[in-house]
Amino acid sequence: MPVREGAPAFPSPRTRTIEMTRPLQAPMRALAMLLLTLILGAPQALAHAVLLSSTPMENAMVEAAPEAVTLGFNEPVSLLTATLITPDGESLPIVAEGLGGSTLAIPLPADLGEGTHVLSWRVVSADGHPVGGANVFSIGIVTGAASGAVVVDPAIGALLWGAKALLYGVLLFGLGSAVYAVVFAQGEAGPRRLVFAMMVGGLVLAPLSLGLQGVDALGGRMPDLISPASWATGMATSYGWTALILMAAFALGIIGFGRGAGRGASILAGSALLLAGLALARSGHASAADPQGLTRPAVFFHILGIVLWAGALLPLRGALAEGRSEGGALLSRFSRFIPYPVGAILISGVVLGVVQLGQDVSSWVSGYGFILLAKLVLLAIVFGLALYNRLVLTGRALEGDRRARRAMGKSILAEIALMALVLLLVAGWRFTPPPRALAEAAALPIAMHIHTEALMADLEITPARPGPNAIAVYLMDGDFAAVSPQSVEILVSAPERGIEPTRVPTSLGEDGYWRAEGVTLPLAGAWQIDLEIRLSRFQMVRLGDSFTLP
Repeated sequence: MPVREGAPAFPSPRTRTIEMTRPLQAPMRALAMLLLTLILGAPQALAHAVLLSSTPMENAMVEAAPEAVTLGFNEPVSLLTATLITPDGESLPIVAEGLGGSTLAIPLPADLGEGTHVLSWRVVSADGHPVGGANVFSIGIVTGAASGAVVVDPAIGALLWGAKALLYGVLLFGLGSAVYAVVFAQGEAGPRRLVFAMMVGGLVLAPLSLGLQGVDALGGRMPDLISPASWATGMATSYGWTALILMAAFALGIIGFGRGAGRGASILAGSALLLAGLALARSGHASAADPQGLTRPAVFFHILGIVLWAGALLPLRGALAEGRSEGGALLSRFSRFIPYPVGAILISGVVLGVVQLGQDVSSWVSGYGFILLAKLVLLAIVFGLALYNRLVLTGRALEGDRRARRAMGKSILAEIALMALVLLLVAGWRFTPPPRALAEAAALPIAMHIHTEALMADLEITPARPGPNAIAVYLMDGDFAAVSPQSVEILVSAPERGIEPTRVPTSLGEDGYWRAEGVTLPLAGAWQIDLEIRLSRFQMVRLGDSFTLP
């Protein structure tokens, strides 16, 4: 487009882009090694811990008290709390500081008496999300036992979601506006007081969300927010470093924004931007997924792109709404600059989506998939508005068309509102494990323990999904000695679905297990399994229980 007489002359796009990014070069070099350390030094994880096994297994009957309960997970975890509930209802806290890894051996008190015990536990995974459960086992006899489930205060979850959504908002529109104003707009930030207030709010929200993270991890309640244990637990999760780095980013952003324009202010603001990317690459589903050499850089550049795009909106909206003379220059710079962060968002977003959802189309039919789909719909609208602004309104606005400027100002407000909705959705991922973790949980075998006074059976159903399954049975008498019956037959049925019993013979293996291969369970849902155990020609014992096929 020809430049009108008297209009400011701009360098070529390539030259201008180099000039705009020059203030970032110093902090980029300073933090390059930090990013490399973050990527290469990150522990391998699978984005959400899944319990794979427990010894004793769930509802097991054991002859003598075990020294420990061993829990096996699909990725390294750290033990947060463990409590043993005895048959008489007494709660005994388990002290096992520093216990972590893919396999946790949680020590039990000595001299446990007979009866049913419940070990209630909570761990935190590499993505910073707590996982809890309870292991029920009986020593000698089965008795009643109190529930070991941790009752989580829903208010804590709601507050944590709200705090993180607000934190992300002030990160994008507060720190982002400050960075864009200092580095790319010569200090012009539109509503300066609002930008300052948002960054100060970030300094408050970051530690508040850290404390709530600790309370949530321990399964506590609101009064526990003032407990040192909650803050120590929050700091022990991967989100601890995220919160600290975000506080540093907001502090640098406030100082740089207060200095206005200039090289020193640009270095401070650019460093704050890079710290924001590093902070969110330290925790969360996406950054904890393998291969982390790919996912962590993808999260880093995804955050940088979003912060730069969102941060440009308030300064640009302010310049256009107030009709300032520099509004055209600011719009021209934005128009040339914006393809780079948008490109980073799109490329990194595709990478992260493929890693989290995989190639299974059914992954979209999950809480995580629904949130991602809603996010993509909103972002498609945002991209559509941005494209309309660039192709239709920008040229007219640069020519001084006031109607085009007003229309662009309204469009920018719509982009801000849609991005705020996206933030609310993204904060909801805190409560939805990604499909990869759900698939691992669904692939676990079903372990069962059936007992009577005369006979007990341990069963395992593999792979525990609709279709052909293998069933293994190990038999013991009331004194936990192995039993050698003449034959064992398995009957499976689904009375609620009208499926009559199917009789399946078994064969005895060298390991003492009676096995049946290719047992077809055609539907997910409730099933009944019965064992007909012929101890002699004239004696047969029948054991039965129900299970749910995922």
